[in-house]
Amino acid sequence: MTPDRREAGLFDQVIDDGRPALLLTAAALAASGAFAIFLSMRREFLPHDVSYLGMAAHEICALADCRIVRFMFHDRVAFGGSLISIAVLYAWIAAVPLRHRETWAWWTFVASGILGFGSFLAYLGYGYLDSWHAAATLALLPVFIIGVVRTSRLRGSARSGWLLSAEGHAARPLTRAGRWGLVGTGAGTLAAGLVILFLGTTDVFVAEDLAFMGLTRESLASVNPRLVPLIAHDRAGFGGGLATTGLVLVLCAWYARPARGFHQALFLAGTAGFGSAIGIHFVEGYTNPVHLAPAFAGALLFAVSAVCEAAGHRSDSRLNRVVTLFGTVIILFGVPAAAAAQTATVRADANINGRPGWVFPTDDHPWIVDWQICHAPTRRQALRAASSSAHLRSTKDSGTASSGAS
Repeated sequence: MTPDRREAGLFDQVIDDGRPALLLTAAALAASGAFAIFLSMRREFLPHDVSYLGMAAHEICALADCRIVRFMFHDRVAFGGSLISIAVLYAWIAAVPLRHRETWAWWTFVASGILGFGSFLAYLGYGYLDSWHAAATLALLPVFIIGVVRTSRLRGSARSGWLLSAEGHAARPLTRAGRWGLVGTGAGTLAAGLVILFLGTTDVFVAEDLAFMGLTRESLASVNPRLVPLIAHDRAGFGGGLATTGLVLVLCAWYARPARGFHQALFLAGTAGFGSAIGIHFVEGYTNPVHLAPAFAGALLFAVSAVCEAAGHRSDSRLNRVVTLFGTVIILFGVPAAAAAQTATVRADANINGRPGWVFPTDDHPWIVDWQICHAPTRRQALRAASSSAHLRSTKDSGTASSGAS
């Protein structure tokens, strides 16, 4: 340590070039994501959620076969996974490219920070101000800003993305294909996050959400008028986290040089993000294939792309051939199989939004969806189940009319 450095103040010595503040931001995001997952697994609401609703999780769980609570926790676990993904990528960016004065790394923090912290303002659309979320944001935002301001001096000269550089053009085709796949994954994730963020501030639910709970939006409001705003808050939060993850991934995939540390960060972030978002659906029983299809498609594209780049970056030609064969098989057989799996979800009846889709519950069973129809393995069986359900409803209506006449 130089004499001038020893004479620096405490703040300057702790903050240093600003990267410790950004690493602290990453650690805080990872801890927040893990805490969200932990609470969801314990089936607990935060105290301010209980205060806002006037109901605890176990009270809401007594309704609709606990599907309302399960739906809420599936959003919260997915949100937690997205925070961990951002944290992993933030840590790598601060530790490697920003330390090497790569300008794109600094701008990645700026752009993703604006999107991530700015998405908190979505509460204006759904009317629920999460006091804990607000306090955490206000506590973390100054740390993040200090890190961004201090690291601005680390910016070097701007350069084109790796894919357009001489090194990128000279890379193996497998590496380039994998990198383009990562760019596509990030762009798709960014778009999906923005759609979910918009949905959280407007309609809140899609038809599959209401079908899973077996409720209409009006039914949810009748249970508790503050329930929909709270769910909207969860959904918008997840959308903001997902969009931020996609933006960071796009910029990393466009600019970062292939390296072992980068590939490890990708695999960790992808496992946390896609693993949480997809896995929680099976834990909670929300396994609608149409609802899960985009997540599976994104996870498949991400996995194949990351493996292709990592393998192409290595010099083992035998491994390259194996990965190329694996990717080809996945594309040729996986995509058609995934598309075919969606046909069983085409329904004859209209859903709650008036579109062909899910069959909603009868008056005798207000909390139960006709799962025979929803889970029919083929289109023909789905239509047969729908006809049977319609016949039962008409028989019930005829019996009711006869009873009334007598």
